[in-house]
Amino acid sequence: MNFWATWCPPCRVEMPSMETLYRRFNAQGLEILAIDIGEDASMVRQFIRDSGYTFPIMLDSANRVSSIYGIEAIPTTYIIDREGKIIGRVIGSIMWDNQRVIAAIDALLKS
Repeated sequence: MNFWATWCPPCRVEMPSMETLYRRFNAQGLEILAIDIGEDASMVRQFIRDSGYTFPIMLDSANRVSSIYGIEAIPTTYIIDREGKIIGRVIGSIMWDNQRVIAAIDALLKS
């Protein structure tokens, strides 16, 4: 679960690698849910259309979900296991399609 916004340069940098990871592992059970914080729906839809992202994106226009998760910086990503438990958190942008992350996701999906 990734908290982000269209105006956030680090968010925009990491999103293509999230798409790569999603396309690679979605059939094996990986879900990516990107939650846009505080923006207008039409602006976010246009950004997604222009970018071609296929993973689910939700709008948190009133900042309710981000408040529940205590988001203080974006991007912030929570790694959640199949039972719904938070098993990791990444604050800041990373390349989700690097070999270390791919190996970790592959191991999680096989466990």
